[in-house]
Amino acid sequence: MALSLLEIALVARLIVHGGGRHSPSSPDLGKPRPDEDLEMPTATPIATISPANRLFGSATLNAQRDGFNPDRVPSTYYMNATGEFVRLRPLHKDGFALLRHQTRTVGIYTGDWDSTRTFTWNQQNNGNIVFRDLGNSAANIANAITALTQGATLTTAQVQQHNAAAAQQPHLDKAVAYVTDGSLAGCFVGGDQQITLNEYHPMSVVDASSGNSTNFHTGHVLLTAPTVAEFYDQNSPGMLVQLMQLGQSPQSFAVDLAPRGRSITVPIMSNVQYFPVKMFPTPEDQSALVRAMIMSFV
Repeated sequence: MALSLLEIALVARLIVHGGGRHSPSSPDLGKPRPDEDLEMPTATPIATISPANRLFGSATLNAQRDGFNPDRVPSTYYMNATGEFVRLRPLHKDGFALLRHQTRTVGIYTGDWDSTRTFTWNQQNNGNIVFRDLGNSAANIANAITALTQGATLTTAQVQQHNAAAAQQPHLDKAVAYVTDGSLAGCFVGGDQQITLNEYHPMSVVDASSGNSTNFHTGHVLLTAPTVAEFYDQNSPGMLVQLMQLGQSPQSFAVDLAPRGRSITVPIMSNVQYFPVKMFPTPEDQSALVRAMIMSFV
């Protein structure tokens, strides 16, 4: 993929980050999120990124919070047998990134996560969340998701009917259900009389390097692996297949320095944020370039 002269200036502002912090003088664009606890950048391919290792995805709710935004590209999450964890984040305000960790513990929640406390403290003591632990290995996470899908279930219509008259419904006590049909299909909803005012709310991803860590990522609503693949097929055909090339071969993009005829190749690496939205006139411009880059992977 070759970039225009306008885009060359944007590339020059890419911020590469590992586990450390930037100095106060660093530009705002691409600064590491305070919830990230990352390894040093590594060149692609990252073998953990494969369909066999895909555990789940996360998607952005629409403005009405009754379905998922088709214009956003879901993140997908991968873990191998040794516990290496990768969050593949194609389109985000902070930019395209594949975020790699040597270990990870994962849960889902709805409510108010306390960012000043550890993952374990929130899990055990936070009275303002409905939470389910998914585990810290690929097998445990996959089994936990399967068990939750085989537990209580609701359709989107049933969730909406319950929420429309929540005060008249039976009291929820940190209840969790899997949504099987409708615009919220493939996610989990949680509800509690006090925490969610007896409504069912979609449950989001939270993950950290360990239970004792306060460096965690709180993400969007968890979708099961089959659901996120279907979402890609419907809204961004071919893109998920292209993203899997990050696990198969080295990926890069070229910066064309015409008219002098020179070209610079920029490698795609883990734990680097490429093309944050603040580099672009509009979010649509960011989306167009990132999508074009992904579709150029070989």
